[in-house]
Amino acid sequence: MKKILSLLSAGILSSLYSASNGDNNLSAIPITLYTAQEETVGKKTYSDAGHHNCLIGCGVDSLELTIGEGESGGSDYRWHERGDCGNGETVIVASEEHPGEDAPLIKQLLNINEAGIYDFWANFWVKPDGHSDWQIAAALSPMDIRIFNQTNATAVDTSEYTNPPLISIGDSLFLYQAYTGRKTFDSGEVAEVYIDDRVMQVDTPLEPVGDTCRTWFDGSSYAKVTPAGVMYGRKPDARASLVKELLPAVSGSRIRISFSISRTLKVASALFDMRGRLIESHDASMRQPGTWCESFSTCTYPAGIYFCRLVADGRATTVAVRLLQ
Repeated sequence: MKKILSLLSAGILSSLYSASNGDNNLSAIPITLYTAQEETVGKKTYSDAGHHNCLIGCGVDSLELTIGEGESGGSDYRWHERGDCGNGETVIVASEEHPGEDAPLIKQLLNINEAGIYDFWANFWVKPDGHSDWQIAAALSPMDIRIFNQTNATAVDTSEYTNPPLISIGDSLFLYQAYTGRKTFDSGEVAEVYIDDRVMQVDTPLEPVGDTCRTWFDGSSYAKVTPAGVMYGRKPDARASLVKELLPAVSGSRIRISFSISRTLKVASALFDMRGRLIESHDASMRQPGTWCESFSTCTYPAGIYFCRLVADGRATTVAVRLLQ
């Protein structure tokens, strides 16, 4: 049978799973029994952000962008529109001057035309000059907002897109993508990507800085996903039934995914339920060669099939686990 975990074609990342119930750990078991297709992520679609598809906070008020004097916009604690750069020749910006202004939470609306499970990214600009720290706060829910900068986001690869966006401005600014999560939609539904500015310097979190900690938000990207083990859009067959019987079953309050790497990699992980709803995620972090373990709490979730997604070097794989009561 096909091994589920060949995360990279060269076999850089191989995984195990184990369950924990209190302090009693079960032995790690290699995941080898799984015959369903590997996870596939379709081409990304880029959607440029502007007043036509952005709203203020969690409400229905349209986003009004101010321009102000000069290229930096007025000091009015609002989002500004730069018309000299970016995709669509505009970028939504905040806190370009010192001190930071702390603009309000906004959300971009994305029309989903085809039912399915989707991954989402917020696209923002980065200036990797050694002293700037351009940041963005993003999530699929206002309760899950996380901070991203060039250390925990990745540069955009145009080969992953059906409509490749502009990814550089001169030789100093580059478009990055912050992974905001995964969600299931019906055809015709509208996805919401929540965005906030980040004006605090990392080592002085209570002091608004602006300028070197500015936010340049350009838009959002999304891609349809076919998770491993889900015969999405197909009738169940004998192979699907076999998969259900062979899935590793675990019990207890935590699911642990152990993996080993042969070289230094940035690895991120997330746990999803059968509907593609995000249960818990761990931001990407650099891992040295060796064995590592990702742990997810499941004490408040029902029995069923869950998927742990591991991402490294821009490649992903999914571990399916059947959680018992």
